[in-house]
Amino acid sequence: MNVLCSSANNYSFVTKKFKNFHDDYQLIQKHHKESFKDCKPKSFDHDIISNG
Repeated sequence: MNVLCSSANNYSFVTKKFKNFHDDYQLIQKHHKESFKDCKPKSFDHDIISNG
């Protein structure tokens, strides 16, 4: 996909795609927290927020 393309259809597609990814990530992170609380590095959440 051309990153420079600014058509509404592509923008809508990208945001929908991102939302789906975000929802999936939330589920994964929730499961990760419940299953591996003590194994997870403390900086993990902070890095995701800072870079995201």
